[in-house]
Amino acid sequence: MRRWMRSLMPGLVVILALVPMLAPMGAAAHAPLSVSNVAAIDAYVETQMRRHRIQGLAVAITHDDEITHVRGYGAAGEGRLVRADTPFYIGSVTKSFTALAVMQLAEAGKIELDRPVKEYLPWFQVADPDATARITVRHLLNQTSGLSRASGIDAPDSADASIEDAVRALTSAQPIAMVGTEFHYSNPNYTTLGLLIEAVSGQSYGEYLAANVFEPLEMARSFTSRVAAEEAGLAQGYNVLFGLPVPREQPHLTYDLPAGFVISTAKDMAHYLIAQLNGGRYGDRRLVSPDGLALMHTAPSGINGSYGMGWEAQEREGLRLLRHDGTLETSYASVVLLPDEGYGVALLANQVSYPHMLFAYEDIQQGIVHRLLGLESDPGPSTATVYLIISALAIGTLALQVRSLVRLGRWREQIEDRGSTKAVLGTLWHLVFGIFVLLILPWLLIWNAGLTATKVSLLNYLPDVTLWLGLMAVLSLTEAVLKAWHLVKNRRGKGSTHA
Repeated sequence: MRRWMRSLMPGLVVILALVPMLAPMGAAAHAPLSVSNVAAIDAYVETQMRRHRIQGLAVAITHDDEITHVRGYGAAGEGRLVRADTPFYIGSVTKSFTALAVMQLAEAGKIELDRPVKEYLPWFQVADPDATARITVRHLLNQTSGLSRASGIDAPDSADASIEDAVRALTSAQPIAMVGTEFHYSNPNYTTLGLLIEAVSGQSYGEYLAANVFEPLEMARSFTSRVAAEEAGLAQGYNVLFGLPVPREQPHLTYDLPAGFVISTAKDMAHYLIAQLNGGRYGDRRLVSPDGLALMHTAPSGINGSYGMGWEAQEREGLRLLRHDGTLETSYASVVLLPDEGYGVALLANQVSYPHMLFAYEDIQQGIVHRLLGLESDPGPSTATVYLIISALAIGTLALQVRSLVRLGRWREQIEDRGSTKAVLGTLWHLVFGIFVLLILPWLLIWNAGLTATKVSLLNYLPDVTLWLGLMAVLSLTEAVLKAWHLVKNRRGKGSTHA
């Protein structure tokens, strides 16, 4: 979902331009921070939660093969506090689990990464026969299959549809690039890998993860079942409406499980971080070889992108990072590894909005990393300020629009006295604005990111801005219709007088 968010940004640039972009935080003094001294990090996280009005957050920090700190902050819903073992949806961080499972099966000799997918799923098919024959397991892992959001992929109608249902729906998916030549982030790549795991292991995706990932990593409170997670105290999810948290139920898409619907806790994710930073080993259990893990952490050569296999390889401020974010309708997760320094940080949140994704979560995670490395950092803009600006703009513009409608009688007198050229142009403006917001803008967003991503973005990530612009568009169209009616009436009246 975070990739979908990025793809929607061009279409929402007008909206986001209303929010002042302050300077990003940067590293400053080098005051070493002891690993055991977590008080400063706790104080920092709590301060940022107040600044950004975040309901619930959980953080895990590891160093080498030890858990440095794991803690929950804030509310999990219904009077519950977030604890280290509170389950959260981790969104697309799930992809790294799917990649790990595939690598395990590859090292067990059950999968060959460069074999076509059709050798494991004979009925596998996309719209292009040549691509169908050429797409390999490695292409799916590296997101270089050619499939993208623009491929015309139709999601199953039911959230309870199976993984196989989702993969069979790819028959109408048209690759937008030659197989193996370009990186395009697409959930169906990892949904297909999930079905591949089932086909070669003889287990369901959830059963395989439980036996081969969760159990050896002692991730006792990690789930692929929503029901089991709810019984364990799954955190309530929230959206934000003009700065106020609104509880919303998180859809659980069974068919998209391998791409984004694993549920875990900060404590369990700490075990996962340790394995990722220690050559695939946790305690005396090895999940994957160091070479296999290194391959997962490395982006393929010759491809314009930084995506490895379930991980993004990046460099920021001179630091080598491995990371992956995950965003669903009501939850956010982010995991970052610093291989050279031996640190791992996982952040889980039960509240989602565009302002929080843009200004809060990555800012908080980066602030934690800076403090681990003995650096200081300046916070960016608070979401409280962002929502204050959005609210003020919404109230002001809606008030002006209502005022314009109320004064329609005075406008009618003016066109009778001064002519109608200016009035016609004003009427056309209201008409064009209303049509653009209600019809053209949604179409552009759907064309760019797909129907599902657009619905999630407008109704979950920006419900307040969507409501504001929707009301503005309706009022604008209403004014356009009334003014057009008066213009026509006025012209007919003048015609009768001349006659």
